[in-house]
Amino acid sequence: MTTLALNDASLWALVAQTVGVFAVVAILTLWFASVAWVASDVRRRTTDATEQWLGVLAPVVLFIPGVVLYVAMRPPETLEEAQERRWEMEALALQAAATPTCRVCQRRLRDDFIRCPYCGFALGERCNTCDRFNPAEWVVCAYCGSAKKAPVTTRRAVPPNPEPAVAQPVIATHGRVAG
Repeated sequence: MTTLALNDASLWALVAQTVGVFAVVAILTLWFASVAWVASDVRRRTTDATEQWLGVLAPVVLFIPGVVLYVAMRPPETLEEAQERRWEMEALALQAAATPTCRVCQRRLRDDFIRCPYCGFALGERCNTCDRFNPAEWVVCAYCGSAKKAPVTTRRAVPPNPEPAVAQPVIATHGRVAG
């Protein structure tokens, strides 16, 4: 039976060599993983080929400082997040456009308001037949087809022109009573 006799110096050399190999493998793995992560992340954040190449080149050349530089300089949101934000903004704009506003004071109103509670403007009236709201500019009810009632106008009777009063001459009597 042969025994492998190692002295202390050769044992420490073997340990150092093994640790060195593991360290190099770990550093190369970390380097490769950082490049792969940056390449994946930059594709999710931009469609510009130049920005993608520069983003990947930073960790390839500079390793850890390159990853830090990329994280500091990358676009703040992914393409998917930007698209979702655009859709959300469009949805809010459509919702705001669908919300009725007063034509006079431009404030937002509820759908069932007949008058603006802020300025008092008449937005419409309820139909006499079906009791549904009709905007003021409609001539007939769109829901039941009945004609809107004609606006009631009250006229004051204007008296005929009275004859102008005839001016009476004023006679000065200087304190005496005229007789």
